[in-house]
Amino acid sequence: MTNMKEMLQSEYLNLPREELDRVVEKAKIELEDFFDKATRIFIDNHGKEDLVVKYKSQNDFATPADTEIESLFQDWVKNHFANHNVYGEEYGDKTDKKSNWMWAIDPIDGTTNYKAGNDECAIAVSLRYKDFPILGMVRFPIKNESFMAKMFSGTKLNGNIAVPSKETNLKISVVSTSYLNHPERFFAMTRRFWDNIGGVHMEMCSLSEACYVVSGKLQAALLYELGPHEWPAVFLLAREAGCVMEPMAKPGLEFSIEGMGNRSFVIAANNEIMKSLNSLIDLPSKLS
Repeated sequence: MTNMKEMLQSEYLNLPREELDRVVEKAKIELEDFFDKATRIFIDNHGKEDLVVKYKSQNDFATPADTEIESLFQDWVKNHFANHNVYGEEYGDKTDKKSNWMWAIDPIDGTTNYKAGNDECAIAVSLRYKDFPILGMVRFPIKNESFMAKMFSGTKLNGNIAVPSKETNLKISVVSTSYLNHPERFFAMTRRFWDNIGGVHMEMCSLSEACYVVSGKLQAALLYELGPHEWPAVFLLAREAGCVMEPMAKPGLEFSIEGMGNRSFVIAANNEIMKSLNSLIDLPSKLS
């Protein structure tokens, strides 16, 4: 696994700064139009009782809003960055361009919440150069919150610097955990949490959980099987805010940004929380 600092030196810093600035600044401007249109679609369909869903697996489904927002994004990339690749949760990789640039979108994270009319649901967009995330944006249309991170420029929430919690005592902290797609796996992993952590939440939206850590509302979050349509944005928001990230199955190692696979990892507000939390996590065999 490539060391993250080495990756910065060998890939990111070798990119001509003029090209980087041009692409990112153009994207920041043009993305506002996309997000305005996507937000209208998002809000118009949020919590509709007659919203039709299409099941992708037993516990995973999509709504017409998912596909409409993702199609809108694909058109946006084609119109503004025609030589870039694009990856989405619903349609996957629809391009075969020989480009170092990769856009990704999660049109609706927290689809169950979205269908039920819960506020914890969001849109995520990211841009990578080769493997390295350089721009990430997450918008919560119902809560009117927008997170943005640009490499080496910090993370902002509605234009203000996002600040993680400084709390280091896990016994008075709040941690969010994923359901892990199976109750036995969930209870095996979290069995020691209840007597050693102040509070344990489950938001049913990975982007909410990550952004709560980034903005100081949670001290840590366990995120399970995030796909390449969502983890690059989470990685950049957390890294630029100064959070700590480690693979869930390999505590103490650096988070790998190589490739397009899924990631299971922990985000913590600081090293002390990460160290204390790692001592309590019992990995089920399928995560070991």
